[in-house]
Amino acid sequence: MDGTGYPRGLKRDQMSIPARIMMIADIFEALTARDRPYKARKNLSECIDIMAHMSREHHIDPDLFELFLTSGCTAPMPTSSCCPSRSTKSTSAAISPACTRRKLR
Repeated sequence: MDGTGYPRGLKRDQMSIPARIMMIADIFEALTARDRPYKARKNLSECIDIMAHMSREHHIDPDLFELFLTSGCTAPMPTSSCCPSRSTKSTSAAISPACTRRKLR
């Protein structure tokens, strides 16, 4: 968001809203993925802490990050027959919107 990002060094106003949304989704997926080859995956609270810091430092869009937190995107996903490998253990703790808004400021 500050023009220092890889690879193109774009600032917030040079990025579309869908691109900023995908940035948040990509970071969340990278932090929580089971198959991270270089580090163990992060649990939900660690992931939110890391991303809240990124939001405060304007590495990700603060307004879209708050929407991400309050929209239910971080809620546990049920295990279904089509995705038997999906587990809810790492995302079982609920995060209150009041707590996350306090971290963003």
